[in-house]
Amino acid sequence: MTHLERIGGTLGGFLLATTSLTTRQFNCVVANEDAVIASITYTGSATNVIASHGLSGTTLKAGMVLFCPVDKTFSTITLTSGSVVIH
Repeated sequence: MTHLERIGGTLGGFLLATTSLTTRQFNCVVANEDAVIASITYTGSATNVIASHGLSGTTLKAGMVLFCPVDKTFSTITLTSGSVVIH
């Protein structure tokens, strides 16, 4: 997948508005409304990316975008509140 395809969300988007663990391959998180993310992990890793980047408990404002590094893919996400679109 090219960088432009990743940014453009060519794999489509998935609205997430639940606090249950969601398992899905994705490269980007867009806050649909103000949201707090409890955890995100990379494929093949159990490390909570949110905690390791010091973002635990931080509210992502609507429209804010988080990308994973080019050589990685996100595999799980758990919200505390709000909703996001993952792609």
